[in-house]
Amino acid sequence: MVHHNTSSRTQTCRGAGLIEVMVAVIVFSVGLIGILRMQLAAMRNAESAFASNHAALLAYAMFDVLRADRAGAAGDRYDIPKTCSTTSGKSGLAGSALNDWLQSLKATLGNHDGVCGEVDCTGADCLVRVYWDDSRATEGSSAASIEVRSRL
Repeated sequence: MVHHNTSSRTQTCRGAGLIEVMVAVIVFSVGLIGILRMQLAAMRNAESAFASNHAALLAYAMFDVLRADRAGAAGDRYDIPKTCSTTSGKSGLAGSALNDWLQSLKATLGNHDGVCGEVDCTGADCLVRVYWDDSRATEGSSAASIEVRSRL
């Protein structure tokens, strides 16, 4: 009769199972890290889309102000060069509207030096630019801007 040594076979199987579990945990961990990175990129890009949308809305809001005071807009009372401050340096109705608009830019797009506004009207043709920092987005720029032109 031949006797088989079963204890050595059992020890070999136990070690192989442990290695398989460790490999499975490593593969799962790498996959989970990949999913988390994709989720983070999606969140950053959603934030970028939010900022772009709000920049456009704020540019159109300035056009509503300009249309409400066409004479003031045609008289260059609302014209400001690229301004990153919350004050326009103008007085009266135009100065108050511009200050409110610049404060809205900062409140919505971030209160830092990269958030700026610009208004330039030549007669009834007006240009409004909004600048902001979009560097957190995938391939985003630290100097993002939107430009809207319209005839009042």
